[in-house]
Amino acid sequence: MPSVSVRQVDGCWVGFWSDGSRKTGDGKRKQVRRSRKLSAAQSRAEAMEMAEAFFVKSSWSLSSALDDYEKHWSVSEGSIPSYRSVRRSLVEPYLDDRPISSFDSYDIIEWRDALVDSDRAASYVNKALAYLSGAFSYFVTAYGLADNPVKGVGRVREDFKEAPYFDEGDFSRLERLLVSGMADESTSKENVELRMTCFAAYTSLHFGLRCGEVCALTRDDISITNEMIVRHNLVGNCGAPHIGPTKGRRARKFSCDDRQWREQYDRHLAFHKAWRGIPLSRGEPLITFTGDWTRPGEVSARFSELRDLWGLPEDTHFHTLRHTHATYSLGYLRQQPDMVSRRLGHADVATTLRIYVHAIPAQDAQAAQDFGSMAKRLSEGL
Repeated sequence: MPSVSVRQVDGCWVGFWSDGSRKTGDGKRKQVRRSRKLSAAQSRAEAMEMAEAFFVKSSWSLSSALDDYEKHWSVSEGSIPSYRSVRRSLVEPYLDDRPISSFDSYDIIEWRDALVDSDRAASYVNKALAYLSGAFSYFVTAYGLADNPVKGVGRVREDFKEAPYFDEGDFSRLERLLVSGMADESTSKENVELRMTCFAAYTSLHFGLRCGEVCALTRDDISITNEMIVRHNLVGNCGAPHIGPTKGRRARKFSCDDRQWREQYDRHLAFHKAWRGIPLSRGEPLITFTGDWTRPGEVSARFSELRDLWGLPEDTHFHTLRHTHATYSLGYLRQQPDMVSRRLGHADVATTLRIYVHAIPAQDAQAAQDFGSMAKRLSEGL
């Protein structure tokens, strides 16, 4: 049984409980909340309740505790499918399903190294570490677990990987194919999905939007002054799709004075009217397979089918359109990184520089020429 005691701290009755039977054997004390409204008896009762909860929940198996954690987690809904995938593929097959109080840092290090040895991508291993760290932090707070064994475990160093993008040949071919895919006026189910997917991809390619952001666009977001406002992100690949905040949790506005895109946008509105018999209202989605919100995963999967049909590189996907927009904006058009960062909705320009360092042209051409001239003069002087 736990040891429970109460004492006054700064004029408040504070309840403490401790357990000397844990793996570390140190009998760490857990402090119950302090409040001037609690009497000594109330503080003792609260400490006993917390201690009893610990004895029950700390004996839970890892899988049971993770089930409880997932009912209370605070991660964004868009991240839930990937975290559940991490649990299925990286946590449950490798970690024993034993009581959560029995895990220590050495267990986590051994698990991390086993994942690395099995040739799992470093980014995927780090995601698994983040998932498990969040879970054990919840166990510490909710169950009174002594500490988080994942907290001090180092992350795996990720090798630099260039963001994939369509090269000049694939870019020009893709542009033509997307425009061609939006040319058929048929209102059959197959053609509706084709046109919607092509317009979504065309919009992402021209403005660097994420798939969820494209799927959340409505007529309200496109102004008559040629401005686009990205306010929302469409989430819900595992449930009913609904509107949520953008990844950066802030709206952004930029010019959409792109004649090619504007022409396709006007044709897209006309197609909506021909398909449904009524004009698209202000708050309705621009991208829809059925007249309602369409999950980003469905649009992305449909684009992958078109990619294979059109013979585009297999390692590209819908998000490659966003990378392509950023790469050409920085490398070919030589736009300023801070402006590109704002259009992409990155948290800061450092994120843009890290992801697209391969696309940013060198700024030291004159310095290189000057050094070469100096070296030539010195060598000739000798």
